[in-house]
Amino acid sequence: MVNEIEEENIKLKLGLHHILSMITRGQSLSDIQRTSAKIAEEVGWPYSYELTIDSDEEAGTVGVEGEEE
Repeated sequence: MVNEIEEENIKLKLGLHHILSMITRGQSLSDIQRTSAKIAEEVGWPYSYELTIDSDEEAGTVGVEGEEE
């Protein structure tokens, strides 16, 4: 499952980079919309499910809540 999440994160980051680069270069809105639609299809957005983490330990949040520095 971790590899799937890492792979998805890479796809999302690359997609965001591509879109922001297009905006920075001054690409037309229709080109940005078309590219965004392709990226959304590739990453399966909008998401129809939520990733769930079974435990605090798995999430890496053990002892985090209410901690004071």
